[in-house]
Amino acid sequence: TQAIIRSGVSGRVPESDFMAHLRAALNAPGRNTRVVRINAGVHAIRDERGKRRSTVAGAPRGSADLSGIVRAPSEVKGVRLEIEVKSATGKQTKEQAEWQKFIESWGGVYVLVKYYREHDLDENIRMGVTAVDAAIEKRRADGC
Repeated sequence: TQAIIRSGVSGRVPESDFMAHLRAALNAPGRNTRVVRINAGVHAIRDERGKRRSTVAGAPRGSADLSGIVRAPSEVKGVRLEIEVKSATGKQTKEQAEWQKFIESWGGVYVLVKYYREHDLDENIRMGVTAVDAAIEKRRADGC
């Protein structure tokens, strides 16, 4: 994956860019994963002057950034996949940890993927995909 990013401060990669490239890698042809971006919480809708006009409710607070499904072998149904993406300085919130427990307790796969400054964007994407694949294999090995 050759990554193209917006310029960040001091060479930092914005979390949104990392997430977009990770999502593209996980949705690549031939992969057994499909994910979409999910916005959590309540968001204000503003007019051109910035005045709040209404609100839109997204996924529950704490929901992961990327949500999708893992294609399973033909004799087994697909599995829910949730991926929380963090910047180099980001930390999982209490609500996100609760969401992780919820997803895992219902048999889903939850992965926390973090960006590491000591690696470039392409290497971070590779490490993120590897972490997702390892979590999927662990779940399969556990027989869930």
